[in-house]
Amino acid sequence: MQAWVNDLTTRVEPKTVRNAHARLHKAYEVAVRNGYVARNPAAAIELPPVPKPDIQPLTVEQVQILLKAVEDHRWYALYRLAVNLGMREGELFGLTWRAIDFERGTLRIHQQLQRARKGGKQDAPREFVLQSTKTKAGERTLRLDEDLLEVLREHQENQAEERALLGEKWRDPWGTLVFTTETSGPIHISCLLDHFRQVLEKAGLPDIRFHDLRHTAATLMLADGVPLVTVSKILGHASPAITAAIYAHALDESKSIAIAGLSEQLRRER
Repeated sequence: MQAWVNDLTTRVEPKTVRNAHARLHKAYEVAVRNGYVARNPAAAIELPPVPKPDIQPLTVEQVQILLKAVEDHRWYALYRLAVNLGMREGELFGLTWRAIDFERGTLRIHQQLQRARKGGKQDAPREFVLQSTKTKAGERTLRLDEDLLEVLREHQENQAEERALLGEKWRDPWGTLVFTTETSGPIHISCLLDHFRQVLEKAGLPDIRFHDLRHTAATLMLADGVPLVTVSKILGHASPAITAAIYAHALDESKSIAIAGLSEQLRRER
């Protein structure tokens, strides 16, 4: 088994190796439970490390350029939530109008849109499904300011016009998705990424991942002095320790700013 993993490591990416091993490990666990084998040969295997991608957050000025570039696009509200609340792609795609309370000014994140094989069968075609968030901490209710609420109201009005034009051809299987494709269906990640890359290129912004907008939200909040615990809850992390580990760079910068700020207040008169 180790020899197989070693050989596979020379041909595919480390993450692919780990995914393949995980499937095999699970299959052998079933075999052990059913008495087909005495032990799991996939256990205690040394796996290749997966390098963590560099975090490339945008600056406030770059975020403003990005939002300006998409202000007339039907996905403007999607981009705004991504950089304002740090929502994950699946959380944005799975957001429904029922999760937004305009009277109370809240947005509830409790599910995500994913593509899964029908009935869990390996040979079945993939279909869009709404699933609960990966962790309990991922379920969170966020309070929105009036500006964000106005952005969502405007988006809702625009969507209502699109729905009226399409009529029975509206393809949203759940009927309440906040964000859809131009043909009113659930959004496939490749569609968003294609649009995102085009926007970055036209706006002259760095070639970053869409997930870096989540990192941008966290980094800017921390730089603005928002407490680590609060940022952790907004992002839906299981603990502030996870947030601290991911955004150590932002915390170091915040500490420097805090020290300099206090030093300015305590400076002796000359």
